[in-house]
Amino acid sequence: MDKLFVVIPALNEENLIQKTLDSLGKQRVKGFSVIVVDNGSVDMTKEIVLDYVTRSSFNLLLLEEDKKGVGYARDSGSKKAAELGALYIAGTDADTILPPDWVGSIYKGFETGDCDLLCGECDPLKNVKFGNDRVSFTLNARSVLFKKVKPYFRGANFAITAEMFKEVGGFKQPLTKEAKPAPGEDGALEVDALRLGAKICPCLATVYPHPRRYISNLIKIADFNGSVHEGGVVTEVRNETDLERVIGQIPESSIDIFIDKVSVSFFNEFVVCVFNDPVLKSVYWENSLRFLEPFGREEVERDLSSGADIDLLWKKYKNVLFENIRRSGNT
Repeated sequence: MDKLFVVIPALNEENLIQKTLDSLGKQRVKGFSVIVVDNGSVDMTKEIVLDYVTRSSFNLLLLEEDKKGVGYARDSGSKKAAELGALYIAGTDADTILPPDWVGSIYKGFETGDCDLLCGECDPLKNVKFGNDRVSFTLNARSVLFKKVKPYFRGANFAITAEMFKEVGGFKQPLTKEAKPAPGEDGALEVDALRLGAKICPCLATVYPHPRRYISNLIKIADFNGSVHEGGVVTEVRNETDLERVIGQIPESSIDIFIDKVSVSFFNEFVVCVFNDPVLKSVYWENSLRFLEPFGREEVERDLSSGADIDLLWKKYKNVLFENIRRSGNT
């Protein structure tokens, strides 16, 4: 039985999931199994996976999860992996390309790092050309904060020991006030694991999710599934041809709005959330403070405790945060 199982939730991914599976077939290190968890697809996703089973170079299993929500799907697949005897459970998404050294980085991380959880970066815009220096800086800024403040534990690029997975009780599916599935099952597991004293190591190879959601946001459109609205017409940004056409039509004003929104989200992720969660604060707060110097601890903590709107806090600290990122020498 393989030590490592890779769990992939999938919902209507007929255009992309084969590329994800192909990238797993190109891994330099073998000896892993894959579980694809279909979460109610109405396209050809299941048929594509079942066809792949007949010609795959690795063990491949298709499961179905009726409860809608990536957290439910990720949890059921991970529990199946543990049931089948996995020592390590890894996760990615069905629109993500994995580099050939990804599986190798998982084995190396667990076998040499004394770690309970592993994570790595996600770069959805690697092959997207904007010709905009602010976009490049913003993407590099996330990499700096990932490496020097806290790991960015996300479902597209993680691994956990089966023992720790069982101890934390698996993934929990967050819900909105309307009881609809929401993202965040990955971050919740991270906090649960840290609460139990887990060691998290940011050592996995960078993976490459499809940029559709990011491009959708760039055009100031809403749908989380990658759909964009142009003049009342819905266009799927799920293949390279559509992507190139849409990127060429993005106005600079949209890019500026997108960069501002992403920058605020970084401040929220690496400063506000760290401060407000006792578990994250105990592990990462000193790292956050270093990126807000010369503001001192007392002033920063007073501001964050005041209940002030995050946009107001961001206006005060953005220049300092960006300057410290530049001084890190990585951007």
